[in-house]
Order: sequence, then C-alpha cells, then structure tokens
Amino acid sequence: SAVVGGLVWLIAYFVERQLQADAQVRQRPFEIIDGLPDPASVKDMRGRYIMWNAAAERYHGIPRAHAIGKTPSDLFPPAVATHFLEVEKRARQGFEAVETQFTLPALYGRPRRIVMVRVAPIRSADKSQRLRGVVAVLKDLTIAGERETEDKRHLIQLQLALEASGSGAWDWHLPDDVVHYSDGFQALLRYKGDTFAQNWAQAAV
Repeated sequence: SAVVGGLVWLIAYFVERQLQADAQVRQRPFEIIDGLPDPASVKDMRGRYIMWNAAAERYHGIPRAHAIGKTPSDLFPPAVATHFLEVEKRARQGFEAVETQFTLPALYGRPRRIVMVRVAPIRSADKSQRLRGVVAVLKDLTIAGERETEDKRHLIQLQLALEASGSGAWDWHLPDDVVHYSDGFQALLRYKGDTFAQNWAQAAV
C-alpha cells in the first residue's frame, strides 16, 4: 500500500505540475495582450469580456474591473455596440481576422474618434479548431482622418485661389504617378477639348 500511495502521490505531483504549466501557457497570451499599446480585449463564447487591457482602460475610460464579465451592449450605446457585435459575428463565422472602420461618438469624457477594429477568432490548436472566443484590437485613425480632411480643405482653397487669379497649375501625385491639370492651365495654352492630359503626356514623352 505504501508503494501504491507513493505512486498516486507521484502521479498527482506530475499532474499538478502539468496543470501549473498549462496555466502559465494560458496566461502568457493575456500578458502580451495587456502590454499592447493599442486598446485590446478578449471575449469568451458567451460574448463577455474576459480580458480588457490597460490601453483599453485609458482609451475608453472604462476600468477593467467594470468591463470584465460585461458585453458591448452593457458598456456602449446601441449604435456603437452594434458595430462591435457585427464585426465579431463575421469573425466567429470564419478563420481569418475581420476589420471594420467607424466613428465612436463622444463617450465617457472622450471626444469623437475614428477607429479601425480588427477582430480575430480564437480557435483550439487541435484538428477540430473549435472556436474558443475572439480577440479584438482597436486602432485610432482620428489624426490621420483629420489630416486628410485638412489637406482636402487646403486643396479646395488653392483651387479657388487659382481660379480667381486666372493662373494655371498642375499637380503630380507621386504615389499614383498621375498628373492633374487645372482648367486655367489649359486656358493659358489655348487648348480646346477634353483630352489635354493625354495629349500633354504624349508630347512630354
């Protein structure tokens, strides 16, 4: 009986060690998510948050203790929750990450912001690839969106100024390698027709 008891103790010891190792393996991804600079969260199969990283606390103004165990509908207005739930539903149906972009209204003392949400399904590592939950990472696009709006406003102002002065101008968009000519540019060259850009490019070659 002493041998059997010793054997049982030994098995229990190794099982406990394995369980502790498994717990560490499961905990490691949560530690990585918590250290991400962007707001991130993890939800279980019931759609409830089981992870809400420090960046999400700062970005949304919602403490982790308040978010854990809640759903998007518990934390956000209906329109915002719908955006989160729709992209999550698409991610749960497949095996790849899904992205969507929308505008967050002013909430919890935070201003209106433009965000990109990327949601990926979490599936088991075995052959069944059983769905275990989803992980979502949010990227703030507000500054980029505001800069684009400001650039468009400056371009319109420039076009109006050129038209008012009777000057001509052309713009070469390097990323697309496309050249745009103003109506004033064509008028200064006394060009008639709608194929100025094409003919001018051929002449330049």
